[in-house]
Amino acid sequence: MIKRITHVANFRCYQGWKEHPNAVDFQRLNLVYAPNGTGKSTLATLLSGVPEDPEWSHGMKAVIQTDHEGNTREKVKSAGDWAWDNVRLFSADYVRRNLRFDAEDAGTGAPALMYLGEPSIELKERREAAQRRIEELGPRIKDLQKRRNREQRKREELCRDLGRRANKELFSANDRFSRAFNRGHVERALEGPLTTLEDLDRCEDQDRALIHGPAWAPVGVTAQAEPSVHDLRNRLTDLLARTVTSEVIADLASDQAHGDWVRDGLALHADRDTCLFCESPVGEERRRRLEHHFDESYKRLQDEIGALEQEVGRLRQRFGGLPAGLPTGEQLFEHLRERYGDAVKKARSDIDDLLLSLDRFDRALGEKKGAMFTALTAPTDVETLAVDLGELHSILEEHDQGTRTRELDRSRAAEREFERMLHGIEETWRDHRSHQESLDTEIEEHQEALAKYQGVLLETPQEGPDPHHFLPLLNLDIRSLLRHEELTFGYEDGHYQVMRSGSPAHNLSEGEKTAIALLYFLQSLTERGRDLKQTIVVVDDPVSSLDDHLMYGVYSTLATRLEPGKLCRQLFVFTHSTQFLRHWSRDLLRGAPDVRRSHATLHFMKSVERPDRDGSGRTTRQPVLDPVDLESPVATILGADYLLLFHRAAWDLLEATQGTCVTADIRLATSTPNDARKLLEHFLHFKAPRQATNLTEAVKYVLRGDPARADRLMKFLNHHSHGTFGEGDGRILDFRGREVISDVFALMREHDRNHFEGVCHRLRLTEYMDRLVSV
Repeated sequence: MIKRITHVANFRCYQGWKEHPNAVDFQRLNLVYAPNGTGKSTLATLLSGVPEDPEWSHGMKAVIQTDHEGNTREKVKSAGDWAWDNVRLFSADYVRRNLRFDAEDAGTGAPALMYLGEPSIELKERREAAQRRIEELGPRIKDLQKRRNREQRKREELCRDLGRRANKELFSANDRFSRAFNRGHVERALEGPLTTLEDLDRCEDQDRALIHGPAWAPVGVTAQAEPSVHDLRNRLTDLLARTVTSEVIADLASDQAHGDWVRDGLALHADRDTCLFCESPVGEERRRRLEHHFDESYKRLQDEIGALEQEVGRLRQRFGGLPAGLPTGEQLFEHLRERYGDAVKKARSDIDDLLLSLDRFDRALGEKKGAMFTALTAPTDVETLAVDLGELHSILEEHDQGTRTRELDRSRAAEREFERMLHGIEETWRDHRSHQESLDTEIEEHQEALAKYQGVLLETPQEGPDPHHFLPLLNLDIRSLLRHEELTFGYEDGHYQVMRSGSPAHNLSEGEKTAIALLYFLQSLTERGRDLKQTIVVVDDPVSSLDDHLMYGVYSTLATRLEPGKLCRQLFVFTHSTQFLRHWSRDLLRGAPDVRRSHATLHFMKSVERPDRDGSGRTTRQPVLDPVDLESPVATILGADYLLLFHRAAWDLLEATQGTCVTADIRLATSTPNDARKLLEHFLHFKAPRQATNLTEAVKYVLRGDPARADRLMKFLNHHSHGTFGEGDGRILDFRGREVISDVFALMREHDRNHFEGVCHRLRLTEYMDRLVSV
């Protein structure tokens, strides 16, 4: 029994495919619901082991249960495993191979003559000839592929080595050639135009000198500052000349230390009448004289002296450490070093003079603190000096600008050196590519021939069952399936003749053809001594083009003739029809929850956009096989077509408005309008029964107060129902679908709120009700 398909490397739309993160084991009965175009037929082919690919080039990996108890499993990842011998696939290809008509033309009156797997001698000879050519072409293609792969490896290794060399030699000059620089970059460069060697040779020596020379770094530019002691000297002169205009107490004025001590003590004795030091009384007259001595002009002068001292200190700190922070001459280009050395000497000299002047200012301010009531004169030995850093700044800016230009020159030189490297391998690389392309062409021609001969084998099936034994069984089955005896079959001269009510049948419908092929398939499962109990049966979309009556007949036939676990070992049924899926609901939901999970599985397939693995930014559509919990609302509503339509349309709308992938929007422009139309038909059958026979009239009736809305809704649904991707007005995506599908749900809530909310509650959509009606 097949339990899982875990990986597919390369098969049609399954590219680098991996199983769903929540994947579950396949059981005896497995239903897969998948809209057309999602990859269901490809998955059915994979489950059959892809017999037309004996080389296993698709790289599928599967898990097989080898015993009936489920205790032993093994992984299968190659052709020829015994498990695939027990798989039988019914599909459109099977119908095409096993059901063919020689003539079916009502205009000529030719009878419907068909072959059911009964080859003639001519067909047998065609098969044998095709088989011989296949046996010849297989080894030849393998040999060509090996040679092609060798040429490809040589070409890629050539580019890979050059990428490593470019990284090693050029990265220091151009960071494009980092470790991430690889074979792909080299190949793309070789595919584009190259500068001629003649032009590259003219600057080769200069380029290599730039690449391998020292890499100069910018040193940063010292901020321009031109401090001058001129303003400071003027302020100092002013302060020294000023005196305090107060009632001077001579003893305090002549001794600064005493004056400071008394001034501080005055503040401490503001609320006391007795001296804390000598315990003598402090009289009002003494307090008045002290306050007049230390008046506001005294305090202002002290503050201004302190502020000027702080400014002198800041200048000393700022310029005292400036010389030590200057770059060394070795950090600059050689042609700037002499100028830079002279500029540094001048700056150091100016700074030394500045610091000496600042020291002299400090001493003068200290003297003034002791002579607050006496006018002093400014020192005459302080010159009006300034530190001019303009030349220094100019030299450093010139160096930094040069480093920026030089780095650009080195980068360009590295690009030109890379092109010289490319010229060195170009001819060899093109030879390898030419040989590879020639081998690719030869392989393609051989593969086309191989496909042609494989097609011969597919179109000429091997010998089928004995028609004299098979014919009565076929007639019995067709009567049981169609529930009438209108169609019968005879056999003559190597072919079957289809009769309708006793006369040659004309223009068999696609449904009738499918039903005939399915019955032949089911009967063939037990021919030639095959044990049906060991057979895994895969049925791909058996109800295509069938009406509801035949659809139920096909379900009943499959369920009774195959009954997985009893009559056949395992059954996979793929369908795009919700109606057909509903017929299986009793089989899926039979028994207690644990019994269900061990007996059956239900999967929904969809197609999603995923980024390509090559990092190109492109996306590829890939199938997703999503398991459905048989206890979830999705499973329990299978018996009600209305609920299934409601659930599917609601989630299509929610995914389109909440997600970032366009898949849901594609569904809103193709399949969802058809679901919404059917949903409205069900709903309005009860809300507008008189108009229900005409959906457009019914919608206009319930929306008679808003005819524009009714017209917009029906135009979209009528235009997009049964639509396919990209048809109609040419829009790939029509985002009006979000508004219209939301409008359908809004209409339902407006006209029966209890019904709408009840359905949402049953389907566990209660928290999304407002979103459904307010897109």
